[in-house]
Amino acid sequence: MERKVNVIEDIDGKKTVFIHDIIFKGKRSVKWEDVEKYLKQYVGDIYTIDDSNDAVYIGTDLPDEYTHSNYTHILKRSKCEGKS
Repeated sequence: MERKVNVIEDIDGKKTVFIHDIIFKGKRSVKWEDVEKYLKQYVGDIYTIDDSNDAVYIGTDLPDEYTHSNYTHILKRSKCEGKS
């Protein structure tokens, strides 16, 4: 899958990343299996943080860890709970 990403630098040298292929934006109901499948395509990639030159490696555990994390569990639960 080709990624549609642009990095734009302003006059102060600050960079902004625009990701045009966000496939889960604005969806009311997210299929977490699809999110896990989506994240798997990035496994093995290494990204560099411009400000610190730190390398970030996307490991094999990220897709499962993200889709089954406590934070994600809270997101799933909050859709079902109504206001009192």
